[in-house]
Amino acid sequence: MTLPTTDPAEAVADRQPPELRHETIWRDCAYAFTLIARYLRADPWLGTLLVAIAFGMTSFASYLGVKMSVQLGAVIDALSLHNGSGLWSGFFVLLLMMLGLSVVAVIMEAANNFLLIRWRTVFTRTFLARWMADDRYYWMRWDSRVDNPEQRIQEDISSILSVLFMTVTNVIGQATLLMASAKVLWGLSQPLPLQGIGLPFAVPADLIMIALVTGPLWTIGAHYIGRVITRLEVVRQRFEADFRLGMGQTREWAEAIAFERGAAREEQRSLLQYERIRTNWIRLTFANMRLNGFNAFGSFAPRLIPIALMAPRIMAGHATVGDLTAAVAVFGNVLSAMTYFATHYAEIATLRGSIARMRLFETELSRLAPAGVSVHERGGDIQLDGLELQLPDGASLLTADKLSIALGDHVLIRGRSGVGKSTLLRAIAGLWPHGAGTVRRPRRERILFLPQRSYMPDGTLAGLLTYPAEPDPADGNRYAAVLRSLSLDTYVARLDEFAEWRHILSPGEQQRIAAARAILRRPDYLFLDEATSALDVDLEAELYNAIAEALPRAAIISVAHRPTVSRFHATAIEIRNGAAHGGIQLPRPLD
Repeated sequence: MTLPTTDPAEAVADRQPPELRHETIWRDCAYAFTLIARYLRADPWLGTLLVAIAFGMTSFASYLGVKMSVQLGAVIDALSLHNGSGLWSGFFVLLLMMLGLSVVAVIMEAANNFLLIRWRTVFTRTFLARWMADDRYYWMRWDSRVDNPEQRIQEDISSILSVLFMTVTNVIGQATLLMASAKVLWGLSQPLPLQGIGLPFAVPADLIMIALVTGPLWTIGAHYIGRVITRLEVVRQRFEADFRLGMGQTREWAEAIAFERGAAREEQRSLLQYERIRTNWIRLTFANMRLNGFNAFGSFAPRLIPIALMAPRIMAGHATVGDLTAAVAVFGNVLSAMTYFATHYAEIATLRGSIARMRLFETELSRLAPAGVSVHERGGDIQLDGLELQLPDGASLLTADKLSIALGDHVLIRGRSGVGKSTLLRAIAGLWPHGAGTVRRPRRERILFLPQRSYMPDGTLAGLLTYPAEPDPADGNRYAAVLRSLSLDTYVARLDEFAEWRHILSPGEQQRIAAARAILRRPDYLFLDEATSALDVDLEAELYNAIAEALPRAAIISVAHRPTVSRFHATAIEIRNGAAHGGIQLPRPLD
C-alpha cells in the first residue's frame, strides 16, 4: 500500500502509475491477444468451442438485425399500400426473426458465462502458482512496482475477459453489421452533386460515403477527449485497493488499536484514503461527462442525414417511406460500427487499465529473485562463509565468517536491538538478498523457523498444528499429546473446530501452537526468533523442555533478549561492533 502525499488532489494529479510509464496502447493490445492465445492453448477443446459459439452467435445476431431492418421496411411499405396479405405475412416473418434473436441471445449468455469461469480458472491457477513459486510473494514485498497483487489475481483476471471478450465479440458483430448494412445502404444511396458549393463533381453513394467518413473522424475526436480516462482508471483501482487494505489492517489489529485508543487516527487515515478515491472519481466523472457529451451528440445528430437526403427523393416519388425506414436503420448500423471505439471508449479505457496492471504483474513475476547472498543446499552442518549483510539502502549491517552450527548444537544468538540478529536468520533462510557471502545449509525441509508471531490461518485447530501440511485424522491422539505437553489441555476437545484462531488464541498460546508445529514436523534445525516473548518463565521452560525431549538430536538456535533463555543453550553467537562472533561458551548449558 502506497500513500505518496497527504493532499488528495495532488496525489491524483501527479500520480503516473508504473503500468502506464513508457507504454503504448499497442503493447497492451498485443498482451491482450497473447492472453487469448494462452487461454486457447490451455483449454483447446471446450474453450475454442465456446469462443466459436460466442463469435458465431454474435455475427449471426448482427446479420439477423440487418435483415430485420429490411423486413421492417417491407412491412411499412405493405401498410402504406394497404396490402393486407403482404402486411401480415411480413409481420409473421418479422416475429420469427425476433424469436430467433431471443434464442441466439440465450445461447450467447450461456457461452459467455461458461467461458468467463473457465478463463478465470486457467489464469487464476497460472498466476497464483507463479506468485507462490520461489517465494515471489515474499520478494515482491521488498522490490516490486506492483501493489496489491491479490487484487490483480482476484479482480483483474475476470474483468479483463468480461470487457475484452465483450469488446472482441462486439467488434466482430459490428464488422458483420457493417458489411451487411453497407450492401443495403449502397443500394439506397445515390450520387450527391456538390456543384452547389462550388465543387465540379459529385459524391458517389452519398449515404454510405458520409457514414464511412464520419466514423473515423468521430473516433479521433473521442480519443483526444477521453485519453485521460485510462490513467484515472488505473489510479482508481490502486486507490480502491489501498482503501480496502487499510480497513482490513484496522480489523486485523483491532485489539491493539482499541488498547491504544487509536480509532480516531484510523478513521482519519481511512478517510484520507477515501478522499483520494473521491477526488479521483470527480476527475473521472468530468472526463466521462466530456466524452459522453461528445458521443451523445455524435450518436443522434448524424442520424438526421438519411432523412435529409431521402426526403426529396420521397417527395419526387423515387423512394418510399419503407426505403427511408430501412435507410435510417442501416445508416445507423454503419455509423455505429464505424464509431464503436468512440462510443465505448470508457469501457475500453477500463479494459486497458486492467490489461496494463496484469502485464506489469506478469513482468514482475518474471524477474529473478534479487541476487546477493548465495544459499547452497546440501547435507551436513549450517556454515556461514564471508557473509556481509546490508540494509536495503546498501548500508553495512553485520559480517559473519566461518561460523557453523551442527546437529545437536543449542546456540543462542544475542546482541543489542538492531544489530541484525533476525536479519541473520533471514539470510540463513534465504530471505535476505542484500549483501554478499555464502550460506551452506541442509534442504529447507530439514529446517524450521519460528518467528515471534507465527502465521495462524483460519481452519481447524488440527490444521493449525500441522500447517502447512494437512492434518491426518488418524493422528488425533498425537496432536492431543503435544497440546498437553505445552499446557494447552483445554484445546484438546476443539481439535476439529473450525475458527479464526488468531482472534481466539492469546499471543502466548499462539507461540505454544507454533512450538507444537515444530514438535510435530521434527526438523533437524529449529530456529526460534523471540518465539517465547509472550510466555512467562515457567511456560518458557516448559516449551524448551518439550522441544528438547521431542527433538533430542536437533540443533536449537534461539534469538532472544530475555536472559532466562540462555540456560537452554550451551554456546552463543554474539553480534557486536558489526560482526558475529561464535563459539562462546555459556555458563548455564541445558542439562
